[in-house]
Amino acid sequence: MKKTLRATIGVAVAAILSLSCLTMTACGVGDNFGSQEYEAFDPDKQYQLDFLGWGSVAEQRNFQYMINQFMKENPNVKVFYNAISDTTTYSQNLINRANNLPDVFYVPDWDYIKWADSGRLVDFEKYLDEEEINQMWQKSIDIFRYDEATKTVGTGDKIYGLPKDLGPLALVYNKDLMVKLIDDYDLDVELPSATEPMTFTEFTAYLENFKGLKVDKETVIPLAYYDVQSAVYSNNANFYTDDSATTSAIDTDNFIDAIQFVADLSTKGLAAEYSEASSGSSFSKFASNTYLFTWMGPWDIATFWEGLSFEFDVIPAPKGDAEGARSCAPIGTVAYGVSAASQNKAAAVRLAKYLACSEDCAKYNYKLGQAMPNIKDMAKNDWINNVELAGVKQYPQSKQVFVSVVDDETDDDIYGKSRPYYYTYDKNAYNKLMDQFNTVWSGLKTAREVITGYASTYQSELTKTRNQLG
Repeated sequence: MKKTLRATIGVAVAAILSLSCLTMTACGVGDNFGSQEYEAFDPDKQYQLDFLGWGSVAEQRNFQYMINQFMKENPNVKVFYNAISDTTTYSQNLINRANNLPDVFYVPDWDYIKWADSGRLVDFEKYLDEEEINQMWQKSIDIFRYDEATKTVGTGDKIYGLPKDLGPLALVYNKDLMVKLIDDYDLDVELPSATEPMTFTEFTAYLENFKGLKVDKETVIPLAYYDVQSAVYSNNANFYTDDSATTSAIDTDNFIDAIQFVADLSTKGLAAEYSEASSGSSFSKFASNTYLFTWMGPWDIATFWEGLSFEFDVIPAPKGDAEGARSCAPIGTVAYGVSAASQNKAAAVRLAKYLACSEDCAKYNYKLGQAMPNIKDMAKNDWINNVELAGVKQYPQSKQVFVSVVDDETDDDIYGKSRPYYYTYDKNAYNKLMDQFNTVWSGLKTAREVITGYASTYQSELTKTRNQLG
């Protein structure tokens, strides 16, 4: 699934960026990796573009279709599209081209700060007008902003990427299985609300209703795993005191309680062992009625359409019991980046804008179950109301949940935030912190014991990571 693919590629790209002066701290924004001067598109000029991406065979086929449509509308532009499903090969390709990047290529959010600080990406700010920006989700633009003075992502007047998609997370449940269990065991339980998030306490009690129940002699596990980042964010906590990610905030009561909540779900038998979060098997077990709940993003929809024989729906992430807590889901994304050294910059920007901003691509993507539209009006209207979707392609019915996560224009109890490693130079501090929690997941230690003992080390890791930006 895409979540696993993204995680794998993040490690590989991190290695790439340490080569050939892609060790960004040694290079810096001021180095000569290309011009930031505006280049106007000339309809009478012939352009050739090299576009590198990744994805499944189906996604590659879909992108080739969109690129073909772009070339029909822009007959003076020839795009050579290369996409690789094998991440090792993809990574090696980028290594080989470290100083001769493709005109257009993917930039994952977990490595965005490296690229933004490198001077190797075109600043889209001068290529976007107000109307284009306003039609997009604010988060989809802001997430690729960069403040060079403070070296902070998500702010500033530089925009070094355009969104391939936004990937908000939501809890998904097997609706058919849930209805069957309620009927077979005569449970006094209603289907979960898609608009009113449960609290941690309420969600725990809800899962208790299904603990130990069986279908065809097979025990159903209420939940595959709980997303740690959602738990932290949804309990009015964070990994850092602010988005500069310089100072740790893990030793707060809200953070500690969120981690303990995740662990308790497993030790109480309401969720599988936490290792399931990274095993890659949660979907297959969800498909075979082993798990009642798991997690999904809009990028998973086509996989769910094709791989499930039952109706499924989504609900917002539960909110913590702490004061001020709101339902929060992590948001992942990948950008279309344009090389600052491209000899065909105007055409490359035009292609990136077509893929990210055009109504045709937005509708094509959602009809294929590949992404939530980047165009907010289309998402709020056509997508959630299943325009041009029929049968199983109407699932999940509650797509409004995804919209609520990314929509900053509504003042509700649901929101979204980028994953913690988006704010840092690499994943080292985060990964080392997660390693410390293994004894918490198993019940051998409490979250407070582990975090109290590791807080100073985590701060040192954050400082190391931050210092790589110079």
